[in-house]
Amino acid sequence: MASATRWRRKAQTRASPVGFLAVATGSLFLVTLPILVALYLPLIHALQVLTSK
Repeated sequence: MASATRWRRKAQTRASPVGFLAVATGSLFLVTLPILVALYLPLIHALQVLTSK
């Protein structure tokens, strides 16, 4: 009986994966955002050059 209580306490103190997922998602967003901006700016410039002719 004591060993079952010990295992149950360990399971309750285990960290939730929600924190990890939040940090991973935030990190991916911060890395991806400048890449998307860097890809989008030349496209806007090309459209402006084509429409000015």
